[in-house]
Amino acid sequence: MDNLSHSDSITKIIAVIQTAWFLLQVGARAVEGLAITELEIITVGFAVLNFGTYFLWWNKPLRVRHPVRVYWRHQEIAEKEYKYKRNAKGWIDKIREFVVEFWTSVRAASIDFGESIVVLFNFFKNPDPLTTAKLNNKTFPDINWVTLLQLASLPFLVGFRLIIACLGIILDANDDYMAFIINSSRLEDESSTLYILVYGLTTIFGAIHCIPWNFQFGTHTEQLLWRISAGGLVALPLTLLVVMGAVEVMTFVDDVIGRRFGKDSRIYNTIETISIICLGFPSFAIVVAFPFAYIIARVILIVLALMELRDLPSSAYQAVQWTTFIPHIG
Repeated sequence: MDNLSHSDSITKIIAVIQTAWFLLQVGARAVEGLAITELEIITVGFAVLNFGTYFLWWNKPLRVRHPVRVYWRHQEIAEKEYKYKRNAKGWIDKIREFVVEFWTSVRAASIDFGESIVVLFNFFKNPDPLTTAKLNNKTFPDINWVTLLQLASLPFLVGFRLIIACLGIILDANDDYMAFIINSSRLEDESSTLYILVYGLTTIFGAIHCIPWNFQFGTHTEQLLWRISAGGLVALPLTLLVVMGAVEVMTFVDDVIGRRFGKDSRIYNTIETISIICLGFPSFAIVVAFPFAYIIARVILIVLALMELRDLPSSAYQAVQWTTFIPHIG
């Protein structure tokens, strides 16, 4: 792999020196009081990411373009069998499965909704904590705050089940080969340090875009859009990191309570319901919305940076006078 690599330490060092030279120029412009454009600030952010990339990929071969086949003899699946299984299911079958999955999700949510309505109606009719309601010879427990939370979460539950059904159809999760691929990873789980490093670097990248917070923009609206977008680049990774940490903590708490009191106990079901409603659904919404919000913020910043080039101050066209930094020359 190393012999086939199209890059070595020398080329990487040259790239790092070029990146450092650009950062040095931007810093020198700030020291001399010369104008720095928003486009240069965006480039500074990518330059910082470039340092992180070279640090993490220093020993990674570049453009090997030569396949190195590693055969996994344990539970191998023939390629012909895989193609047969992939082609055996047509679009009509997929549409039929989608309709069935969708109807099943709506029906299950409707049953939950009906049961909750019966319990809620029974409570208002006779607010006795020991009362029960009956529907089709089925007895439901008395209402409590957990039931109210479940009732409030039903709209999210329908959407969640629908998304899972769509993913199952798109990925063919029921297919034996896909199930084998999805569940066959023998890689070690990523450590929390890796998540902190990645999200920390992403936050630094966003914080760099906050440097032009008080720069002169063409209009106040453009300045406001820049501030909101730059703040979003900082807040979104931190929010996602906090959510992932909270999910890990709640998973640990659920596991401890499940071992201590049993997974059929009332306290375990209560804690699990709280974690799903108060943390599960918001976390799911944040994870789904994160890439869209981040992409929108990045596009806005790039467009604004290009728009600000229409009216630059005169100092933006001046070069750095390096002789002023060297006393014995000039």
